[in-house]
Amino acid sequence: RNRTQVRGQLLRVWGIAIALVVIGAIVTFWQFWQTKRQSTSRELAQRATMLLQRNPELSLLLALQAMNQADTSESQEALRRALVESHLRTTLRGHISTVRSARFSPDSRLVVTASEDQARVWETNTGKTVAELKGHTDSIFSAEFSRDGSRLVTASEDGSAKLWQTSTWTSVREFRASSGRVLSATFSPNGNLLSTTDSESTARVWNAHNGQIVKEIILPTGPLGRSEFSSDGKMMATFGDVVTIWDTSTWRQLAEFHGPRDKGSEENGSFSPDGKYIVSAQGNSGDHIARIWEISTRRLVGELKGHTHEIFSTKFSPDGRLLMTLGKSGGARDPG
Repeated sequence: RNRTQVRGQLLRVWGIAIALVVIGAIVTFWQFWQTKRQSTSRELAQRATMLLQRNPELSLLLALQAMNQADTSESQEALRRALVESHLRTTLRGHISTVRSARFSPDSRLVVTASEDQARVWETNTGKTVAELKGHTDSIFSAEFSRDGSRLVTASEDGSAKLWQTSTWTSVREFRASSGRVLSATFSPNGNLLSTTDSESTARVWNAHNGQIVKEIILPTGPLGRSEFSSDGKMMATFGDVVTIWDTSTWRQLAEFHGPRDKGSEENGSFSPDGKYIVSAQGNSGDHIARIWEISTRRLVGELKGHTHEIFSTKFSPDGRLLMTLGKSGGARDPG
């Protein structure tokens, strides 16, 4: 009987010992797994922080992955910074060649993009294609809506600008340069005028209804990128070797702006909706920075960094709260 009791006690002790070993192994494995997840989370958070300026979309995705791995202080900080610094809303995918221009419709429901393959119209919220504008025989440099949204104009390397009706997405008029490529085309606020720039350093202002030339501006030196009217139509800017502001009632020069002259020419830009600021960006030889200038004081008030290649286009949203920059290195970026 005593032997039986001793044997039972030994079995219980062995059972407890085995249970403790199993529990210890489980705890050790859990601690190892947690440590590994925390380490992976910290590595992802570090990568997210490093990519924050260069690729905010990827930075945000990495920060979310870091949080999924483990809720560490590093992953929390990476996600917080990505949400604050990364203002990307939608990526528009579908072009098979470089996208050169992107513009909002007046109600911000649509975006039109111009590419080497064609111009496309997209829904802002969903990124779905609404229309493909076909008719040019070469690359399209720019595309934008009229203020009332009833028309759209495209400028092409084939030497023409085309006017489109947005109700049918059909071309209704063509404006042709005397020679060279048409680099940009833009409406005046009331839609009565259309300004084009070409590769011969000439800006032409057209009557949008009958196609007659109203004013021709020939720059003496340097390349000419695009032109832009202020929202009240009282000013027009030409972007080239310098940014030049013109009085549209007299066509007298009002001001000039330029970034570091050793970095390149100011080939594109746009006015803010209130006409107080103008943003400019240098071309392929530039420093890939968009600069914001205060027109009244001629003062540089901001620099937008993050692109790693040429900036093709810059544009404020109609309410002035958003500024979109678009470059060769990727899709449209919305720096908010």
